[in-house]
Amino acid sequence: MRRIRKFIKYSLIFYAIIALVYWIFIRPVHMSWGATAAEQQMKFPADEFISPDRIVTTRAIAIHSSAEKIWPWIAQTGQNRGGFNSYYWLENLFAASMHNADSIVPQWQNPVPGDTIYYGEGEGYEMISFVKRNEYYALGGWTFYLDSLDTDHTRLIVRYPSMEVKQSVLMRAYYYGLFEPLHFIMESGMMMGIKQRAEAK
Repeated sequence: MRRIRKFIKYSLIFYAIIALVYWIFIRPVHMSWGATAAEQQMKFPADEFISPDRIVTTRAIAIHSSAEKIWPWIAQTGQNRGGFNSYYWLENLFAASMHNADSIVPQWQNPVPGDTIYYGEGEGYEMISFVKRNEYYALGGWTFYLDSLDTDHTRLIVRYPSMEVKQSVLMRAYYYGLFEPLHFIMESGMMMGIKQRAEAK
């Protein structure tokens, strides 16, 4: 019994240290991964869908291509379209039946507000809320924004509203311990996937 208590005690200490390191050093980086202070403060049309009590991330990546060449990859976003350009093998661990397109598909190039976009096979969906060709695409409050610097340089900025701050202890443990880190991996992977496709010759 004493050995079990000791094991539990040191396990809790270990996890507490891991949680502290994540909260102090890792989380601040991935919450605003790649985004400048100005980009984090930018206002997007879909911000009206984000309630003040939600946890929000704003991330950005530089793409050496024009907004016009990047846009087609964003326009066909969705499990029922061209995928999410991320680690589809990881998404498919959760039975999402994800297939990422490696080419631009004409019939997916005209998204309009009200279109249904799926996150998984037949479930987990969102309506497109705002679209402006070559500039922004929003699923609810989740916004993909293209800030065109010149003909060969564009900033892709992604804002994502996540969990409400006021949640049960169990929900917060799930969110901070699993969902938040996994979402960072998937979203940053998606952004790099878009970059790779747009920069390909």
